[in-house]
Amino acid sequence: MDNASNCNKTAEVLPNMISTFAGEEARIRCFSHILHLIAQVNVSTTSPANSMFMSFFFRKRKSSKKVKKNADGLDELIDVDEPDNGDEEDDAVALEEIEADDAELADDDGYVTHGKAVVYSMCEEAIRYMEAEKAIFLDKKEINEALGIMPKVAGLARRIHDSGDLKERFDNLVSGDSTLDGSKRTLDRRVPTRWNSDHACLQAHQYFRTQVEQMTGLTGTKLRAYALSERQWKIADDLVDALRIFEEPTRLFSNASVPLIVNVIPAFDDLRLSLEGIRDDDDEENNISPVMRVAAHAALMMVDKYETMSWECPIYYVAIVMCPDRKMQWFKNRPAYDRRTLKYIKDLVIKYFEDKYQTSALPGAPTEEELRSRSQQVCNPVTVVALGTHNMS
Repeated sequence: MDNASNCNKTAEVLPNMISTFAGEEARIRCFSHILHLIAQVNVSTTSPANSMFMSFFFRKRKSSKKVKKNADGLDELIDVDEPDNGDEEDDAVALEEIEADDAELADDDGYVTHGKAVVYSMCEEAIRYMEAEKAIFLDKKEINEALGIMPKVAGLARRIHDSGDLKERFDNLVSGDSTLDGSKRTLDRRVPTRWNSDHACLQAHQYFRTQVEQMTGLTGTKLRAYALSERQWKIADDLVDALRIFEEPTRLFSNASVPLIVNVIPAFDDLRLSLEGIRDDDDEENNISPVMRVAAHAALMMVDKYETMSWECPIYYVAIVMCPDRKMQWFKNRPAYDRRTLKYIKDLVIKYFEDKYQTSALPGAPTEEELRSRSQQVCNPVTVVALGTHNMS
């Protein structure tokens, strides 16, 4: 199941209809959906703004109240969504992307329902943590620079794709650049319901940086508002590298022919290590943006949320313990699992076996003592020799 509220309700009430279904204990959460929640951005007016990793790089709407005449001519107080704090030119670019997302998400009821039920803001909490624990303080300029990146990147790709004239100009610039290696010839468009389209969109922008700067620098194209500052280019480059940590688990959990339950907890573990690496990277040589580090902590909070939920379903841990190349040793090798937790996992696996698989002896079945006796006879060297001689004759 995915993580929408209707799936939560299904897991709750299904045991009343199917007695063998164990509810939350038997619920396997879709890990691809969890990856999407950690990495995605949502700027739609129809669902609340996410504050996961990518939300730090996409300006969102803010709501204000205005008085408007209704159909009966009476004054009515309504919500009006506006782009959040930025300059006028950036706000116009952001508003275009918000409206484009609204159009694409308008018919996606499942996405909207999920957004209202599951996705909630972690921005402020992540910012407070980084201030208190890492002495990272974001100023308004840094935040606005970061928020302006994705509207410009996605907006330029959309404008060029939607205009025959702009597309022709871009194609000519690409064809005339002999330094480009490979067959790629177009900017990738962003799809608001797929986190990896953000990555592809950024990668293409990075690959065609020369052409992008030429297009946004031409007065006749009216694309100057989509130009990235030098600092924004640096953040965009770091963002491309950071989003690569989601690629491998996405590929792994998109392969339907492979049993994946045993890989869920290790995938959480790998994600955590990678995001912690970004959050804690204070190396001046790397010069990671403070916004990037805060965004990584917001994503870590989402990892914590869903990894905690994994304890509701024992099979995640049973699968690892029963896996021949992992077993209990996999947990013992990780500092996060202390003695108390290791004992809990061991007891959990034993209980799971006793509840699900251990059965009473059938009438006439050998007792444990008889089975032990037979085992000793087979292991006795004399018996083995005798059996071997008999077979040879």
